[in-house]
Amino acid sequence: MDQTHAPSPLAGAVHDLATEVVLALRSGDHLATVCGAAGIDEENRTGIAAARVIGADVLLPSVLYGRDPHPGDVAVLDRAVREFPPKPDAPAATAWSHWHMISTLRRIAPPPPGAPAVTYEEPDAAWLERAPWQSFTHQLSVLAPLAVPAAPSAVRQAASARAVDLARGFVRAVRRRDWLQA
Repeated sequence: MDQTHAPSPLAGAVHDLATEVVLALRSGDHLATVCGAAGIDEENRTGIAAARVIGADVLLPSVLYGRDPHPGDVAVLDRAVREFPPKPDAPAATAWSHWHMISTLRRIAPPPPGAPAVTYEEPDAAWLERAPWQSFTHQLSVLAPLAVPAAPSAVRQAASARAVDLARGFVRAVRRRDWLQA
């Protein structure tokens, strides 16, 4: 990992892992291992924490290209889920990110028979239904990693039910040239 310019080892590991995910997506092909290319294995605690920050996007190249993920990537994400669960007072985005990592692992690489599975209830999304459109669209931009085809969730249902508000937020972000929000 090239962490020479990072303010902390974790920031460097997150940068390196995110770079490898982007490279795998840009290449049009899935690298042998995203985590391995970033120098992260399941014994690297800083790398495990970086995988928690990146979330289920660690497996995004596999999901989008329809390939089985590398076992090392699955092991790193599984360990991140087990070692870094959200605290009870965690923000909604953190709870949803954690739930998404677990649901992605279950869908892509279910645990072997007899192995203990990590369980985590789908977080409540009722707050999205009541939020004003500005807050609603901002929260959806934060929860954008949940937008995976064929991955049902309460967030997806809330977004489907408020298509006009979603469009309003998109137009607002584009007019403000806030490309990350858009």
